Amino acid sequence: MSHLEKKGGYLINNLQRKKNYFASYFLCFTFFINHLPLNALPKVTKSSVFKIKNKNKNKVIQLSIRRFQSEQGKPVILSHPLALSNLAMEKLGYALWQQGYDVWMPNTRGHGRKEERSIVHPYKRNDYGFDKIITEDWPYLLKYIYQKKQQKIIILGHSMGGMSWEQTLSGVYSKNGSIKQSDEISRERAKMVSSFIAVTTPPHLKKIPSSIKAITYSFTPIVSNFPFYFPIEVEGKYSRNRSLFSKKPLSTFRNDFIYRVFEEVLPYGIVEESNTKAKNNELKNLLFETVSSPHTDSLSDFFRWIRSQYESKDKNVSYEKNKNIFAPTLLIAAGKDLLAPPTPIKKSMSLYPKTTPIKFINFKKYSHLDILFESNITTIIENIINFDTNS
Repeated sequence: MSHLEKKGGYLINNLQRKKNYFASYFLCFTFFINHLPLNALPKVTKSSVFKIKNKNKNKVIQLSIRRFQSEQGKPVILSHPLALSNLAMEKLGYALWQQGYDVWMPNTRGHGRKEERSIVHPYKRNDYGFDKIITEDWPYLLKYIYQKKQQKIIILGHSMGGMSWEQTLSGVYSKNGSIKQSDEISRERAKMVSSFIAVTTPPHLKKIPSSIKAITYSFTPIVSNFPFYFPIEVEGKYSRNRSLFSKKPLSTFRNDFIYRVFEEVLPYGIVEESNTKAKNNELKNLLFETVSSPHTDSLSDFFRWIRSQYESKDKNVSYEKNKNIFAPTLLIAAGKDLLAPPTPIKKSMSLYPKTTPIKFINFKKYSHLDILFESNITTIIENIINFDTNS
């Protein structure tokens, strides 16, 4: 057991007792720290940033995308987890680009740092929710890239990225404000997909650890009732002074507090210390460069699924049972992942159509996020290429 695991176990055991402290403390700052000045985005040498607009029912949906471009390369879409941004996918994207792929990394609706946030205008309540992402954004992006490239697309979704693409590829759509599912639509979308890779993607949220549930229960009232971007982005200076009340600039105070919350949570099945490269500051870079303040519309969906059923907001479609994907599917699990344990992922294979080529891989020494850290990228890419080539 690593030092971080021991520390994580101690902290998590105390976390439930501290939940009211964290909740009340955090909420005091929620409504104004979002307006504090943030530093510039990290420099990227090769990926280009652009935006596509989908005018839909008197709304403009603007998706911000980073791309490692290869005109002749096979297109790949990489979708990030909840509360991160497309910057979290850049190392993997760059490595795939080096292999000749044309890599597209969208910011999920309501996610992205500063001017790269994907937005909806004008906004109405629940516009940044899960149902909108899977019925509007991903079908539009899939068709956009397919028509532009005239090639089938590899889609890789990590955590929430996998959950959202799983439902889009399972034929979920919206009609007259209701969420529905169609195998015919699923088959049509599968024609544009070379393969689907779901990385640490939970088939449901029933197995979330009780200590993580305690945090969501604390924030549920405000997340469910007030629309805003939940301010968890950390940029700039971070002080290792353990006293929150020591004299320091307000922006540093914000960073200290958020960083300490992450320190409480990350060791618990989310990041395994032994898989991070300290010399490359992988964990610090994850928090300071890729975290994105999610909209409460998205958070309220996840909090609702933790409390009850994994289903559409109108309860018309059970996302837990809806795995009607006809494209070749690779399910990648992490053995030490407590947010998306391997066993439920493997069991979910029985819900896929019998004609769907499907494979399960378990990286036993990894956890929820570090499975895509530098130490494992080469192995992940080898599995992606082998599966896509042989499917």
